[in-house]
Amino acid sequence: MWPAGVLRHKTRSRNVPMVEIDLALQGATGPSRADWTTLEAPVVLSTTLSPGQSFGWKRLAVSEEAYLGVMGNSVVLFVQSEKSIRWCTLAGPGVTCQRVRSFLGLDDGPLQDLRSAWAKSCTRLAQVAECLPGLCVLQQDLVETIFGFICSQNNNVSRICLLMDRLRATYGELLCSIAPGVDAEGDGDLAVLREFNVQRKLYAFPSVARLAAASESSLKALGLGYRAVGVAQLFATFPCDGCMLKWLEQSRDRRPE
Repeated sequence: MWPAGVLRHKTRSRNVPMVEIDLALQGATGPSRADWTTLEAPVVLSTTLSPGQSFGWKRLAVSEEAYLGVMGNSVVLFVQSEKSIRWCTLAGPGVTCQRVRSFLGLDDGPLQDLRSAWAKSCTRLAQVAECLPGLCVLQQDLVETIFGFICSQNNNVSRICLLMDRLRATYGELLCSIAPGVDAEGDGDLAVLREFNVQRKLYAFPSVARLAAASESSLKALGLGYRAVGVAQLFATFPCDGCMLKWLEQSRDRRPE
């Protein structure tokens, strides 16, 4: 088990960008106004990106409500506005409006219509929905979602975030480093925040092939249990990355008759 506040991973020789975050958009090194895209939608980032559905987004200690995270191989910064959200891509391929809409589940219909439909099918959900305005159901990477679920067994939210971060740092591709000046914040002095604020690096979630090649001892050294080891071994039984992903997508898209 790693001691709190210490993050260990193999050093990668590939050069990666050092990104400075300037939400005021005044500095030459921060994202310019042309880099930002705005989406008019009743989305509330605090209920959608806060840990629970997804475990990789970091709330930043800045004047605006901002969240930093990774979508695929892109590092994305989201900022909340009164009736909209805006974002910019800090590293990797540019994230389009269509991709954000898909990630937030907005392509299935207007958000309020979806919430009404869900509430009609579940009394409990109807009660919860009233307490969480602007909540979206994220359409996330399937492999990452599975490992997030596995890590959730017998763990609290902050530890799930910590384990997922360690999994990315050990087996994922390094996308960028964040320059000093802006830290992640949360509720309390959490190990996941301490490690991120020291390392200041963002990684893509590892591929099926990388996870399949992980040894049992290395996964356990990260703090992962036998369930994660079993799934990684299951991945190894598939002949290629594409076969595993195709099986997952078919399982996700299968609808009861």
